[in-house]
Amino acid sequence: MKLDDKRIYRILLLLYIGAVVILCLMNPESLPSVERLYFGLPADKIVHFIMFFPYPVLAGLSFMHQDFSILRNLTILLVLVVAGAGMAYGTEVLQGQTGYRSYDLTDFAADMTGMAAGVAVTLIFTIIQKIRK
Repeated sequence: MKLDDKRIYRILLLLYIGAVVILCLMNPESLPSVERLYFGLPADKIVHFIMFFPYPVLAGLSFMHQDFSILRNLTILLVLVVAGAGMAYGTEVLQGQTGYRSYDLTDFAADMTGMAAGVAVTLIFTIIQKIRK
């Protein structure tokens, strides 16, 4: 069986989601220590931004298609972002239940900011693909 691009992207998306969940639920004592601030921003917020930035790109590559209309791709992207927001909020709730991590809405805000940046990249890529076609 030959793997097509969509299947590869979906496998990568599942691996990515698994990695994010594992990283969000790991005991912080098992993580390497890092500087508290980078460019005046808390390091953990930067990490949350970086963790959620690729989600819309991978999800878009997995489910959007250049042959679809812009409206259909935007609808798909909106559904994917809502699912990503659910994942981001869910990891925060689960962190609050662990006893060694905390529930922090500013982490959720950093997740959503990273996702918004990923959405912008995905939209730009989608529009460029549509124009080229």
